Amino acid sequence: MRAKPVRQSVVCGCLLLFFLFVSAGCAGGTEQSALDKKITDGIADPNPLISQAWILIRSDLQTAAGGTEDVSAQVPGARFTDVQLLEVERTDRFDDFYADSAVEAYTFTYRVKPENLSETAEAAGASVDEAGWLVRTGGGHPRRILVENKAGEIRFICVIQPEGENGGTRGAALAALMDADLREGRNVARLALLQLEASLRYTESEVQFQIPAAYPKPADWSIRVAARLPMGSLGADSVLFAEESENRSWAPGGIYTIKTEGYLGLRLHAALPDGEGGEIETNVDLLK
Repeated sequence: MRAKPVRQSVVCGCLLLFFLFVSAGCAGGTEQSALDKKITDGIADPNPLISQAWILIRSDLQTAAGGTEDVSAQVPGARFTDVQLLEVERTDRFDDFYADSAVEAYTFTYRVKPENLSETAEAAGASVDEAGWLVRTGGGHPRRILVENKAGEIRFICVIQPEGENGGTRGAALAALMDADLREGRNVARLALLQLEASLRYTESEVQFQIPAAYPKPADWSIRVAARLPMGSLGADSVLFAEESENRSWAPGGIYTIKTEGYLGLRLHAALPDGEGGEIETNVDLLK
């Protein structure tokens, strides 16, 4: 199924977070059916991005309605008369996750129109546009719709919640894809190596890396951290974490820290089986 084009323009903010609706419900009477139909039609859209955005909108309204299945249920404090999906925007594209497809992350923006505008706006702490719609820009780390794009064919993967301290959108996407591919029995060596790279954290005097916890065979990890010390005219080489390197005893989820001061060179080499009798490898200069 080929997805319809989705307008990708720069907008202010990402999505209207569901806490906008904490004290909100939806309108009664004829407007209930109109609102329900708009949401149902949106979910039925053949574009998986549009469809998933409306699924999340419905989930937000159901959450506001106390978890009921009726998205038109009233909640004390406000009643909605309409909802609009304003925009779906691509925020990230990763071409190195798979050999034959790209992984893309999208955010979306929507707005709601309450019947009792002033009370709802005050309760939600939201701004109101000139047409009487509640507008509030999403905060810190808004949701992302994750899809696979294979020559224009869009396949929905999942919804992720990026966290800055865990590699942002890239880190969250890698973790989600690792989980999905493991469930499907696919080789995840490429994703695990990318996740290892994404785990690198730097301070002025240290660098850290973390072994991906989800990789199913810890003994597969072939990791060598080579250091060059300022000894003699050419320097001297040494291997850090020699025991873990020799015994392949890297702890899943383990965090390893290196003091970078004094080294002329510091390089990490890692490899994993590719499932076809070979290896996939990566080399990282830890001093860059």
